[in-house]
Amino acid sequence: MSPHRTGLAELAGRAPAMRAEFDTSFAEVPAAVVLDLEDVLAIRLGDEERLITLDEVARVTSRPAITALPTFHPAMIGVVSDRGSLAAVWDLALLLGLPAQSPDWLVVPSAEPGLAITFEHFAGFRRVESARIGDEERLRLADLVRLVRDRAGAQNEGDPR
Repeated sequence: MSPHRTGLAELAGRAPAMRAEFDTSFAEVPAAVVLDLEDVLAIRLGDEERLITLDEVARVTSRPAITALPTFHPAMIGVVSDRGSLAAVWDLALLLGLPAQSPDWLVVPSAEPGLAITFEHFAGFRRVESARIGDEERLRLADLVRLVRDRAGAQNEGDPR
């Protein structure tokens, strides 16, 4: 028997199995794709984009009316009226050791309504797969609240940081 005839015979033997597999692929319900998505607020600090999980955000405001106050810490730039209460306003860039930015946007953490963080560039709201957010890209407001409390506590003890 020629090699050509052997190939045809082999294909003829496999054809019913291939046909059945093809038909079955259309009969099966596709597996549900479950993604772990997070809604985030995207901001820019210098050349870097950082993401804040919206679960941590109580409010976002543009062009906040900030009243400057004398303070020992340069990152604490004043206070703002937030729904009938005062919130201490901290410059995010200065908190992170970067040059000061224009306080064009303000975010109030849901865990600490007496505190507000300002930043200059708002990049938008996004829905992102959690696994795609790197640790260096994620900005946790809970960590910033702890940082502010540490620095404010140090000021109260006479140790300006």
